[in-house]
Amino acid sequence: MIGENWSIWTIKKRLLFGDIIFNLVPTVLMVYLFIKRSETMLINGGLITGFLGLVGIYTIVDFLCQTLNSVYTRKIRSPKIKLSKYAKQWAIITGASSAVGSAFAFKFAKNGMNLCLIGRNEEKMKQMAAYITESNDFPNNIQVRILVNDFANDEIKLFHEQFDLELGKMIAQFKATGKGGIRFLVNCMNYRNEIPCIHHENSLPEMERMMKTNVEGALELVDAVLPYMKQQGPKHGSAIITVGSHSSHHPTPMMSLYSATNAYRSEMTKYYYEQYKDHGVHFLSVTPELMSSNMPRKRQNSAFIRSISAERIVNASVRNLGYQSEYFSFLGHAQSTIIPHIMWIHPWHRFLNKMKVARLEMLRAKKQIS
Repeated sequence: MIGENWSIWTIKKRLLFGDIIFNLVPTVLMVYLFIKRSETMLINGGLITGFLGLVGIYTIVDFLCQTLNSVYTRKIRSPKIKLSKYAKQWAIITGASSAVGSAFAFKFAKNGMNLCLIGRNEEKMKQMAAYITESNDFPNNIQVRILVNDFANDEIKLFHEQFDLELGKMIAQFKATGKGGIRFLVNCMNYRNEIPCIHHENSLPEMERMMKTNVEGALELVDAVLPYMKQQGPKHGSAIITVGSHSSHHPTPMMSLYSATNAYRSEMTKYYYEQYKDHGVHFLSVTPELMSSNMPRKRQNSAFIRSISAERIVNASVRNLGYQSEYFSFLGHAQSTIIPHIMWIHPWHRFLNKMKVARLEMLRAKKQIS
């Protein structure tokens, strides 16, 4: 076990010291020198000064353009895909008992779509199904099918036989009536190590579980559904959404394999987007940084990078389907990817220290350390 003899206050002091030394001081110094010598540079500016000035201007303009684009995609641009057109058609959701998975299910159901829910928690999915089919909050006659499966432990061959049977029913209905096609696959299943730790402290079963769930299981479902979506043609369009983690954009210390598996999912989704958009199948990788879930995080976050609800992630994701291959569900999440490129050092050391704090707090809660 590492780091248990370190205090949380010690780690936080290191964070503060690192920010001051590596980011704040160089930035203030450069701004001061620029103001102090700006007149001289304008009069006697040389090649190097001019080049550095162009680099600075490009950096600022690029940052502003990306920020404005983020605002446009979230607040101004109208949705390309309207869920109201897909009533009585099917949406398949994995990790359906998770916060985001259930939010997607409720979003689709409110627009009259049928649901195929896949997850480990049978009781919770049955409760969801009963609520959707019996509540007045949703249209009548919505069909909800449930498949219970743990992609890490269950017999995958048996699951695929059951899943192929359900797909066959959906596609047969579509061919016979022109209704009931498979329009959405949402992969929300995602497994992480329970407590942050350095890589060699992960158990082999835990690492295998992450690989089977986050990579193999997600891709197997895409491979199973994609041919049907392509057969349905581009007239109305279909979509495959992969909900991952913002850690796919930066290796997260003490959760390295989780980051790597999410990076793989995200990159494959972006490649599929380019290959299949002309066939009417839209792919979208959604990578929120902080959300209302059981992920380890500080209890309080700034207003700029803050936890957001699963419902907000779902609404923003649907709004941007068909426009792009990747989407950050909150402006602050997008900025947290842009900002490191203009910092003096990449803030990976911050992630390491924050994960140490999260680890100590979780171990303390489990009373494994004093």
